[in-house]
Amino acid sequence: GDLPPIDCYPRQLNQLFMNLLLNAIEAIRRGPGSGIIRVRTRRHNDRIRIEIEDTGCGIPPEKLDRIFDPNFTNKGVRMGAGFGLAICYQIVRAHHGTIEAESRPGEGARFTVTLPVSRAA
Repeated sequence: GDLPPIDCYPRQLNQLFMNLLLNAIEAIRRGPGSGIIRVRTRRHNDRIRIEIEDTGCGIPPEKLDRIFDPNFTNKGVRMGAGFGLAICYQIVRAHHGTIEAESRPGEGARFTVTLPVSRAA
């Protein structure tokens, strides 16, 4: 979408989106078949909205409430340290935004990040 400027730390947002995309890639590898990653952006009032959606393995409902907790991983002991989504959460909060996750096991997941539009915009 056509997005206005935002006040941000570009390196932190780069890390945020890289973590979300790498998680989507991993979910597709563990998923039921070929996968798709969709990135959608749009303005919604005084915020921008970024959605990263995959058709990977999904996240079990009983784990969805804990995915932003430090040390939590859905990948297994040897696959990840569990800091990626916790860092994403911290970055989004530092930018006065929100991050939400929706998922259906076996069908994929969608992460939605909202960030405020720059005051100058």
